Amino acid sequence: MNYGCISDMVSSLVYYCATHTIFDNHYDEIEELRFDHDFTPNNDQDLRNTLDWFAFKQITYTLFYELGLD
Repeated sequence: MNYGCISDMVSSLVYYCATHTIFDNHYDEIEELRFDHDFTPNNDQDLRNTLDWFAFKQITYTLFYELGLD
């Protein structure tokens, strides 16, 4: 829960080639999360990478609270 994806704790979210593949493979799920949370990415960043990070963080937060780890 500290530092998010920038900490490199999730090795599959470090390199653009990997995040682009994840985004392409999970486009529908990521878009659903984006719309559910009314998330608008910053246009100055790589879109697929930004949305992967966003989706990972949202799923992590959800699991964290559902499991009562707060």
